Amino acid sequence: ESLGTILAQMAEGAQRAGGVEGRDFLRIPDRSAAVLQAVNLARPGDVVVVCGKGHERSMCFGVTEHPWRDHPVVRWAIERRLGLTAAPPPFVLPTTPDDL
Repeated sequence: ESLGTILAQMAEGAQRAGGVEGRDFLRIPDRSAAVLQAVNLARPGDVVVVCGKGHERSMCFGVTEHPWRDHPVVRWAIERRLGLTAAPPPFVLPTTPDDL
């Protein structure tokens, strides 16, 4: 399944539930950027849930498996939010704006 299709299906479900894109949800094809955005938007009392890939060690794009783990990315995003690192994300996936 293409990333664009998955994002469209998620957006459709959010819209059916009354969500408005840009206000209630965002489509961010780059998973590291999406995790960072969620962590940055979180306020006291919020819970950030990163689901769907936690058990996997890679993500497939086309026929190529790319290394991936959610846990180090979440740690990186929290460290970025706290100003503890300026490092790039620990994994980079081949996503593009065309994936929207």
